[in-house]
Amino acid sequence: MRALALAVGLTLLLPVAAARADDDGAEAVEALCAVCHRADLIHQQRLDEKQWRATVDKMVSWGAQADDDDLKDMLVAYLWANYGPDAGPFVAKRVAPNVARAELLPLPDGPFAGGNAERGKALYDSDCAGCHAASARGDLGLNLVDMYFLYRAPDFAQIVRGGRGEMMPGRPMDDAGVGDLLAYLRRFPGASE
Repeated sequence: MRALALAVGLTLLLPVAAARADDDGAEAVEALCAVCHRADLIHQQRLDEKQWRATVDKMVSWGAQADDDDLKDMLVAYLWANYGPDAGPFVAKRVAPNVARAELLPLPDGPFAGGNAERGKALYDSDCAGCHAASARGDLGLNLVDMYFLYRAPDFAQIVRGGRGEMMPGRPMDDAGVGDLLAYLRRFPGASE
């Protein structure tokens, strides 16, 4: 009778433990992967365990902050369970062409216009270069040169002020400071005119 009660108890606890592990895995993917990757890029993958491990190891070698073996194991287990070969086909969200285009078109700079690139360089060197490199081409953080959001000043301001994924929010910055950063980042070779 005791064995039966233990078996029933374990049967009831296993889904709870699995759900908790799944929640932890989802949170880790959001915190570590979504810094650079949109969710749909992750969701469309159909990799086996070995491929997910190689992918996680590659991302760590490129600067993802998951160098703890237990954390990497949890990430691989979550990604394989949810986005493995048996996950079924990925169904992309349909987006009307005009909506997709609107998400990428430049926006007016509005209150962020007229920034000073020299002041922006000072801000960048003190607050951004540690992760995005002096060249702005990425190190721990992503490559910022000619990124679409540099031409969508309100979106850029939201990222700088609120953070994104693993990127912490920057120090409080007024509109002029955001404009200064934009003016500096838009000057890099390769940036659109």
